[in-house]
Amino acid sequence: MVCQNLLLKFIIPSFLTILFWSFGIQQAKATHAMGADLSWDCIGPNQYRITLKLYRDCNGVNMNNTRSLNISRCGNNSTLTLNRVGTPRDITPLCPSAPRRCNGGTGQFGVEEWIYQGTVTFPAGCNNIRISHSLCCRNNAITTLQTPGSENLYVEGTINNTVSPCDNSPQFLNLPTAFLCRGQQTFYNHGGFDPDGDSLAYSLVACEEALNNPVEYNTGFGATTPLSTVSGITIDPSTGAIAFTPSTAQVGVLCVLVREFRNGVFIGETVRDIQFTVINCSNNLPFAIGVDASGQAIVNYSITSCFGQQLCFDIRGTDIDPADSVFMSWNGAVSGATFNTQNTSADTVVGTFCWNPTFSDIGSHVFTVTVRDNACPLFGQNTFTFTVNIIPNPNPTVTVLRDTTLCAGESTTLTAVASPPTLPTTVTSVTW
Repeated sequence: MVCQNLLLKFIIPSFLTILFWSFGIQQAKATHAMGADLSWDCIGPNQYRITLKLYRDCNGVNMNNTRSLNISRCGNNSTLTLNRVGTPRDITPLCPSAPRRCNGGTGQFGVEEWIYQGTVTFPAGCNNIRISHSLCCRNNAITTLQTPGSENLYVEGTINNTVSPCDNSPQFLNLPTAFLCRGQQTFYNHGGFDPDGDSLAYSLVACEEALNNPVEYNTGFGATTPLSTVSGITIDPSTGAIAFTPSTAQVGVLCVLVREFRNGVFIGETVRDIQFTVINCSNNLPFAIGVDASGQAIVNYSITSCFGQQLCFDIRGTDIDPADSVFMSWNGAVSGATFNTQNTSADTVVGTFCWNPTFSDIGSHVFTVTVRDNACPLFGQNTFTFTVNIIPNPNPTVTVLRDTTLCAGESTTLTAVASPPTLPTTVTSVTW
């Protein structure tokens, strides 16, 4: 299953005005939390750099320059102060001429990304370290929770400090989607990537306001039904791709658990909490499809190739609106691969993915490609998920490098090389 990430190009202003400001009195209670996630990097023996990303609704109050991280390790509890890194980034998918809400603007739309980091040293031998952060408060505009403005946003992760080499957590390479269209199929992918090459497994879980304390959903909503949809929500456990068709205008929260496995053994997990705003819109979004070397469509957005052979294929993005231009980018989740784009016309862009995988790359690799247009006030956007499966050559041709004449009782060593080089060099001793 392939999932895509949709953002709008046309919105009914009156609905958004109601959506963001109908709870104006309650906004004074500091409701602004639209999402959060935690990740970590191992930077030395038992030492980790923790990164917290928070997503702020610019219609709410500002955030602080420091955040507190709670740590539970080997029977002890402590806190770590995280400091803001850089300046907050406005990630609202607005065209340049649209008014912006962030940084004191007067526009209707505004989403900011705030990044915090801190360094901590854990005791050797701790294998179940929980890190967590709680933020007050969720948006009053959320329609799927009972009292959203009174509920915190809580995210956590689990670190195993006994594995070798030490663990780097999954990273979310794609920004969270804020706005969706009612009645149109929505595709979304966080762009999960593990720098250690560990296997990732995705699932929908209940959003929380504290440890083991789920948010209070309205009747009919829950972990796997976080929004009103036509036929439910699906998530691909291997790629993290999410698909659903929202059936009504609404604001909901959705949480994804990402578990990582090394050689089949569970070693850690983290959660991403995001907010979706579904509104009434009229919209023709750009679309993309993969095309192999023969010009045939790549079925199910998945392609298989042998290691040791260069793999190249195109991804074509188009938009049926003649006035729109189309742009394409990828999330860079396949190490060593290249991705170059070229506009063949105003409404068509072609991205070329090329990779020469090695023996160590045998397995499945997932990356995402985003196509967007230049519509106003909000860009139209889709994110597509591609899976590249690398396998050994099932029928290698082996050539002996030199002829050798043997008399009875003599022996020699023969060295063979596969062609194409899809198997390691083989050395064989032969006796006559």
